[in-house]
This record gives sequence, structure tokens and C-alpha cells, in this order.
Amino acid sequence: MKLFKNKFLLGLACILMLAACYKDKGNYRYTDINNIQLSDTTSYTVLQFDTLKIQPQLKQSLPVNQNQLKYEWTARAIDPNLASQHFDVYTLSDKQNLDTVISLVPGQYRLIYKVTDNNTAISSYLFYDLKVGTNLSEGWMFVQQYAGSGDVSLLSPTGRMFHHIYEASNGSPLPADLQNLDINRKAVPNEIYLMTGNQGLEVSPTSFAKVKQFSNWFFNLPAVEKPMRNLVFTETSTSVSAGIFINNGLVHIKRYGGFPGDVLYGAELLLDGKTSYAAAPVIMTGDFNTNRYMAVFYDTKGKRFVGLRGPTYDITANMVHLPDSVDGTPFDANKVGLDFVYAGPTSNNYEYNTVLKDAGTGRYLFQLNLATAAAAKRKQLMNAPDIANATAFVSSLQLDYLYYAAGNKIYLYEVGPNSATQIFSLPAGEAVTAMSIDANYSKSTMMVGTYDGNKGRAYNFKLTVNGLVAGDSAYRKYDGFGKIIQMKYK
Repeated sequence: MKLFKNKFLLGLACILMLAACYKDKGNYRYTDINNIQLSDTTSYTVLQFDTLKIQPQLKQSLPVNQNQLKYEWTARAIDPNLASQHFDVYTLSDKQNLDTVISLVPGQYRLIYKVTDNNTAISSYLFYDLKVGTNLSEGWMFVQQYAGSGDVSLLSPTGRMFHHIYEASNGSPLPADLQNLDINRKAVPNEIYLMTGNQGLEVSPTSFAKVKQFSNWFFNLPAVEKPMRNLVFTETSTSVSAGIFINNGLVHIKRYGGFPGDVLYGAELLLDGKTSYAAAPVIMTGDFNTNRYMAVFYDTKGKRFVGLRGPTYDITANMVHLPDSVDGTPFDANKVGLDFVYAGPTSNNYEYNTVLKDAGTGRYLFQLNLATAAAAKRKQLMNAPDIANATAFVSSLQLDYLYYAAGNKIYLYEVGPNSATQIFSLPAGEAVTAMSIDANYSKSTMMVGTYDGNKGRAYNFKLTVNGLVAGDSAYRKYDGFGKIIQMKYK
């Protein structure tokens, strides 16, 4: 038995030795892999909404047709100050060379270029440091309505125009009933508020990306969301700041001062213990004197002027009636009885022009001086051609004038003489929809928006020391708008 086992093991060893000596004659094929090498400078800087062009060098060890290569450009935000770097990835292009408008929010990004050989599914990568700056830090902003949407354009100090900046930064436009834009110049950086018929939101001043909404502005959220104005202002002589918000015709306030936490709006203020008023969407700010007014509003329900009064550093305030008329008072602020048309600041501090209308063609100018407790300064029936057809107004910030437009004609109304003169005629078929003189830009520049039923345009006029347009060629025209309803400079 032992001899048999030894013979078996010896035979098995011989078989294994013969197998080891057998030459494999299999028909195997080996293919070299295409090695893709990418090279380029690895750092770029671009301004938001500018075009970024990159042409990296691409070398192949075994060149293949371009249709066998797949390209992908992506970007991911990075923030060295955060422990987590989990940010959204944005696809920019699927072309070999990058040539695209960058709508990324200003900041630092890692830009990734990926090339894949479809034959092998092997990818090569090139990484860039990308810094996106802003084109939107300063300029004229144009609030516009389109068919089915709303948006904002910005004209930079260098003359570059950026249209649809909200949609570009947020992926979709605003509703078609976009109606107002306000700026909080107290905040650093400034805060930009946008208001539609039933929606309020805040956007970044450098990118126009949405950062807050209506619910973030209040301690206790109002039952109805119908934002009309959101104004934060500082009284010059005292440097005291406050915020005034008009929502659904009711006034809310917030105070800045020596208390911690977010500064938010409180509940609506009452008049005579009731919400018996409906403020027009204009805030006429006063001098914060406790015997006068923080602000005055036109009550479209009671057809009268009403005031806001309260202690300077207190978070409380009250809606109050203006003083009753006495002998010599130009008008009774509590019994006006006319419909609201326009209100805006004049060339004098705390003074405002207000245009009101009767049931017919009459247009009345009411002037208020909020540096006095009486407030009422002047009332007169406006002796002005085409005034009943006026579609836009703006007060001069240099002289006692009021500009208005009817159709394509611009008029200059002189308050003292109570007379008006046509000073400019725009192209036929265009109707003026908005006018603005913004002291944050220049008191001698007037921006005018027009609409022809299809497209909007903007005209930048230079004004003389006499308030006239400085010649037929003293303006610049800008195209590409929807219907312009408001213009402000930031």
C-alpha cells in the first residue's frame, strides 16, 4: 500500500512538471491606451455676466477623432473659511474650449475641465482657481414689466448694460406685476428690496441672487403679503435711522439703536385705534422731531394726509392726523378729498410736491413742508397743458420745478408762476412711462423711460442750471428694455 502511494505521488509530480513546461499558444491582443495630457495657466478672474474664454492645450499619445472625445466644464464654489466644502456644482459648457457668459454669484470657485475618451472611458482633468467679481456694484437700475414676467436691468458707470439680471442669477424671472425696488443705503453692503403685487424679497447687491424674503423682515408676519415700500433712512441732523414699510396700505416701522438682535418690523400702526387708512406707495420723510413727523403719507381711503410721529429712540410710534386748518393755512390736510397721482422730494429739505386729481381733468399741486408742524405749504390748480394726460412726474432737485410727461412730450412746470412749457419731444410712437432724478447720482441728470407697446427705451438727459434739457443732442439712448416702471441709482 505504501509503495502504491509513492508511485502515485511520483506520477502526479511528473504531470505537474510537464504542465509547467507547456507553452501557451493563445491568440491574445494588446492595445496601447490613448494618453490625454491637458495644460494651461491655472488661475482666472472674470466679472459676473462677462464672457470667460479658455483654450487649454490638449495632447494625445494616440490621437482620435474629436467626436470620440467628450468635454465638460464645471464649477464649484469654495470657501476656505468653512469646514464643509459641499457646494453645488454648475455645468458651464460641453465644448472643447470654454466660451460662455459667467452668471455665477461673485466669489471663489474651483473650475474643472474634464476630457473623456469614449473608446476607453478614461478621463483626464485640469483644475483652475476661478475668481468671479461683480459688474453690479453701482449703476442705474431699471425695474421692468414684460409679457408674463418682470426683471431688472443695470447700466454701469462705464456705460455697459446688463439686462435680466434677476433671472440670470436666480434661474427664473420675477412675476409680471413687479412694481417697486428700494435700497437700504444704511446697510454695508447695501440691501436691495424687490416688491411685486403679493411678494417681497431681498437680493444681493453684487449678484442679484435672492437672499431673503418677506417673512424674514417681520417679528410677526402680517396676515396679507402685499408689499408696497420698504425704506430705511437716516435723519441728517441727528444721524438716527429708522425703517418704514408699507404693506397692504398699512405702515410698519423698525428702529436702529442700542439693542441686540435682528432689526425687524413690528405690527401695523393704527390711526385712531383702527386700520382705517390706506397709504399710497410713497414715504415722505421728515426730520424726526417729536413735535413734527418721521414721515407723512397720503391716505387713499380717507383722501387726506396722515403723519407718523414717535420718540426718536423708542420702538413705538403712532399714526396721527395733521393739524386742522386755521386761517391762513393753504389747505386742510385732513380734508383733501382728491385722488393720489404722484409725490416726490423737492429742492428743499423735508419739502415735497404732491399731485392729486379730481373726478374730471383737474390736477392740483400740494406742497408740504415737514419741518413745520402744520406741514401744509401750498395748494394750486395746475395751469399746465396736457396735465390730465400725464403718465409720469419727477420734481427738480435744483429749482422749484416739476417735470411731467404726456405721451412722448416732456414738460417743465414752474411752481411759482403756475405755468408749464414743453421742453422736449421724444420719437413718435413712444410714451413716457417713468421719470427719475436721483440725488445719489446727480441732481442735474434726468432719466426717462419710454414704451412703444412692444419695446422699452431709456434716455439720459443732462439738465442746465435753468432746468432745461441741454440741447437736442444732450442725451444718451439705451435699448433692449421691457416696460420701464421705475429707475433708481445705487
